[in-house]
Amino acid sequence: MAKALPGINFIGTIDGISAYKRRDVEGVIIRRKGGPSAKQVRSSGKFQRTRENNAEFGALARFSKLLKNSLFIHSSVFDFNLNAAFMKPLKQVQISDELNPRGQREVLLSKFQWILEGFELNRKFSFSSIINSPLGIYIDKENGWATIKIPPLINGINFHQPVAILFFQLRASLGIIPDLIYQEGKYEFSIKGDIPAPVTWNSDWEVFANGSDGVEIKLNLEEVAEGNFSRVIALSLALGSERGGEVREVEYMGGGLIVKLD
Repeated sequence: MAKALPGINFIGTIDGISAYKRRDVEGVIIRRKGGPSAKQVRSSGKFQRTRENNAEFGALARFSKLLKNSLFIHSSVFDFNLNAAFMKPLKQVQISDELNPRGQREVLLSKFQWILEGFELNRKFSFSSIINSPLGIYIDKENGWATIKIPPLINGINFHQPVAILFFQLRASLGIIPDLIYQEGKYEFSIKGDIPAPVTWNSDWEVFANGSDGVEIKLNLEEVAEGNFSRVIALSLALGSERGGEVREVEYMGGGLIVKLD
């Protein structure tokens, strides 16, 4: 049992006792180390369920990281831990696998693509609260094209400024996310070889009050020959301010959305 004790300045570990601080607790917390050893967790029959849970959690963490990395162009609008947020819907995908035993259940996103459509990339400002117009999304699977059509944006009509920041920039991405399958005693992505890097696009910086003309964004990503995967299309609106004669993005502001999976 951990206890917070005042008047102790030591921080660290000695003889199996750890001393540390937390921002929400006054004083130093003293805790004796305990629990099974790493060897016991790896080999003891008592920890079979722990090993199964660890394997599945590791698979989800790996999948979440790949998904977040495919959205790197939108990172300035992220205002929360995206990896952790992806874990909940992806866990629902994983536990839907009724063919494989616990510890080997697969993450077949290609069968549950709807679960991430409409996923907001900023919790303070939803994308639809900024751009309040339907988007046109068209996918040409045969030739690897994705087209996003954004209507003219009129400030105060279908385009709403979330904060008093002068500039905005539209950004789009098309990424490939393979399923995560279990084979030969380990988790592997379903695509053989390297996973293609996402294709991205961005507009120039524009003045928010002026809105924007309609724009058609075309993204091309060559078809992947083998393996089940999902095409992930995302769109964001970054905000920027002028500093030193140039526009620089303001982090954690704006809005973003996973628009479609296919």
